[in-house]
Amino acid sequence: MAARLIAASRGKTDGRAGGARPLDLDRLAGRLVGATDIAEVLEPTLRVLRSLVPDGGAAGALVRTGKVIDVGATLGPRAEASLRTEVDTGRGPGTEAMRSGTVVALPDLLDGRAGVRWPYYRDQVVGAGVRAVLALPLRGNQQRPAGALVLVSGTPGAFGPDVVEAGRSCAALAALALLKVQGAASATRAIATRDMIGQAKGLLMQQHGIDADEAFDRLIRASQERNVKLVAVADEVVRAHLAREFGRRPA
Repeated sequence: MAARLIAASRGKTDGRAGGARPLDLDRLAGRLVGATDIAEVLEPTLRVLRSLVPDGGAAGALVRTGKVIDVGATLGPRAEASLRTEVDTGRGPGTEAMRSGTVVALPDLLDGRAGVRWPYYRDQVVGAGVRAVLALPLRGNQQRPAGALVLVSGTPGAFGPDVVEAGRSCAALAALALLKVQGAASATRAIATRDMIGQAKGLLMQQHGIDADEAFDRLIRASQERNVKLVAVADEVVRAHLAREFGRRPA
């Protein structure tokens, strides 16, 4: 059961006026169950994650879409600086967490380790006021994490074992929710693609008096000859039909 209060968050703020509150993973899990897009997964997760550190903490998320890694969301300018630097260079603790599938903790960016591995990243984010970084992979896919949560602080050593444990719990919940919404989006795209191809086949059958197999073969040949995706050819057929139909209508 996800219900438990993480002791690491006691006495720490959630970044809003009103002071401290415990981190309730049940509440986060409840929010994520109803998530329908990536933003609805990341925003509540980052707010909970940011509540783990004292004032000055910030949180963000890197998200992988195909082969592209981009900033999914950020809370706080320090997180924005950290993640933008990673996206621009392709190097840093967040991208390393995604590559390795393991937690990357940098208690103090000035202790030498970060400077050896990522000197440009270290210089940029230290200049933005970051001293400690914790990156947690979003293991939505066992072979390749779907993203990473990145927690930053201006205080060296801000992330003790309890914070890491709580962060892992947040990442586990977010990864499952992210997998669900990405799967739903993929299914929606697949249905849209299938419908587009079906429409194009129907139009070709109507226009040329051919059967479904011949219509599909024509789409395939056009796709191969022009080296474009089948759905792109289907889209052109449908658009051309709509343009002709629109042109026949009185202004």
